[in-house]
Amino acid sequence: MPSQTFCILPWINISTRANGDLRVCCHANQGPTRGIYKKEDGTNYNLNTDKITDAINSPLAKDIRKTMLDGKWHPECIRCLREEKAGMKSRRINDGERFEGHITWEEAVEHTSEDGTIDLDKVKQTYYDIRLGNFCNLKCRMCSPMDSSSWYEDYVKMWGTNKFTDTHGIVTMYKNNKGKFIAHDYDWVKKDNFWENLKETAEGMKHVYLVGGEPLIIEEHYDFLKYCVEKDYAKEMTLEYNTNLTNIQPRALELWLNFKQVQFGISMDGIGDTLEYVRNPLKSKLMERNLKKLDEVGLEKLNFRAWIAFTIGALNAFHFTDFIKWKLEQDFSIISPMLKNNPKPFINAHPIHRPFELSTRFLPGDVKDQVRDKWEAFRTEFKTDIVNNIDFHILAKKNPMAMGMIKPANKEWAIDKMNQLLDSNIKFMYDEDWFTEENNKKFWQYNGKLDNIRGESMQDKLPELYEAMKKYKVDY
Repeated sequence: MPSQTFCILPWINISTRANGDLRVCCHANQGPTRGIYKKEDGTNYNLNTDKITDAINSPLAKDIRKTMLDGKWHPECIRCLREEKAGMKSRRINDGERFEGHITWEEAVEHTSEDGTIDLDKVKQTYYDIRLGNFCNLKCRMCSPMDSSSWYEDYVKMWGTNKFTDTHGIVTMYKNNKGKFIAHDYDWVKKDNFWENLKETAEGMKHVYLVGGEPLIIEEHYDFLKYCVEKDYAKEMTLEYNTNLTNIQPRALELWLNFKQVQFGISMDGIGDTLEYVRNPLKSKLMERNLKKLDEVGLEKLNFRAWIAFTIGALNAFHFTDFIKWKLEQDFSIISPMLKNNPKPFINAHPIHRPFELSTRFLPGDVKDQVRDKWEAFRTEFKTDIVNNIDFHILAKKNPMAMGMIKPANKEWAIDKMNQLLDSNIKFMYDEDWFTEENNKKFWQYNGKLDNIRGESMQDKLPELYEAMKKYKVDY
């Protein structure tokens, strides 16, 4: 690629936040303005009032494209820059590979003016990243009320306020007639005008990424799937979900069979106590059952692709390799199969960037060393023992009809991929030191308050981390 900073997304992608704000992509959330597209008057493009395509040539969108074509990194792209410096495959690289046919470098240059404006007749928006509000049944520790409605009660208890700040301003939570907190800022997903606008562009959609909240419990999205099936768009459309997989409905399974392909990024950051601590109130046994259910259906229908998306941070860093080992012990055939044409073998690990005090970069130097030593011990065990027990042909054995999608891997390939996974996360952890007095206080305050509210204990649930960190414990 002529430009080492070129990303395909600002040309083909429309992305939203849970509050309806339009942005360049979800990873731009780490940038100085969180990648939010603004109008000339300074207000955000938002799905409450604007069409999905209105923001394509917003000032920020044009500036990002111009910067990329000039071969420079845009400030909103700091997350991908950090990850690439650590040797990781960033979203820029991954999406460039999987959406390669949507637009070429030459086409991007040809149809982009000097100020970054693109010709909408020539450059089609084929990838849609839709955050369907913040309705969610979990309240993960690295999340917030901006992305999960289940966080409302705990947030009020933690900070003594019914207000929080989202990208478009102050959000006020109100108690409904059942005494539960609600917020109207995320109701755009229930409005007919949004879904009508989405339907207008559905024919050109090639890849739709559905997130929440938790998309599988958001009722309106099922109506959209039915519409795509009825209009015969589904057979040319790939659906991709970011899901906690707590709710697999029979109607979903029936609808998914009509689509070209259905992909699942399954949010799972551990097993047992670690998972339940990080993703309260999720039960580990439920997750295991649903993983097996999805794997069985996918094996039979073969239009499913799935991987486990492991969010690695300070809370579960000690558990990272334990989880990989657990995953390899399962007999999954569809979920992250050991195939050379699978870009996400083992698991898809992505590091926490924000909040700083939950990132692996926050950990004190001696704790980082303990984490690294554990990972290195696992690396040795993997090379000498674990890799010998991997069945690289399990998919073909379980379903001979899958032979056409199989490019068998081998031990050398697996060892190389594992080395890349461990090396990049070790480098990311050490690349910057975010352990400060302020962040340390935030770490203990944040987790201590949540422990009190939820009746949990870091010492009981994450004993390895607590033992390593206890000498840094402070009052708050």
